[in-house]
Amino acid sequence: MVVGAIVHRPDGLDQPWRSSRGGHAPRCRIDGGVVMTWGSNSWREAAEQYHRDRAGWPLIVEIEPEKLKLLRRLMDPAFELSHVWATLNSPRTRPTPEATITAVMHAVRKRGLAALEEPATKARLAGCDAEARAEINRRIEKPEPQL
Repeated sequence: MVVGAIVHRPDGLDQPWRSSRGGHAPRCRIDGGVVMTWGSNSWREAAEQYHRDRAGWPLIVEIEPEKLKLLRRLMDPAFELSHVWATLNSPRTRPTPEATITAVMHAVRKRGLAALEEPATKARLAGCDAEARAEINRRIEKPEPQL
């Protein structure tokens, strides 16, 4: 496999770089046309500074313990990819969108509590999580003033 890349030169005379071993080009372009290798001191210093700044923070993004537990369980090789995908993309694993709550409240404001018995509103409510249903109940009990 031959991988190609362009090595950018400050004088504008870019040169092709090719490797028959595959992999990435050993160089990258930095603003201003300066070409540096990944092993240069400035990259090493930046990486060391990054790790010093992150001391005590093992993760870039903090993940809720329950979510982390689920993700670790799904990494088990016994799970099929289709099962993992379905679990991660299930509406039950994500909060109800604000647009759904707004749509239910719009129906209630326009048609009263009878709107909660309409098929479209029932379908929206069926897709709501417990937190969203509690929010809808709160908004119905204490309606916001109309502008």
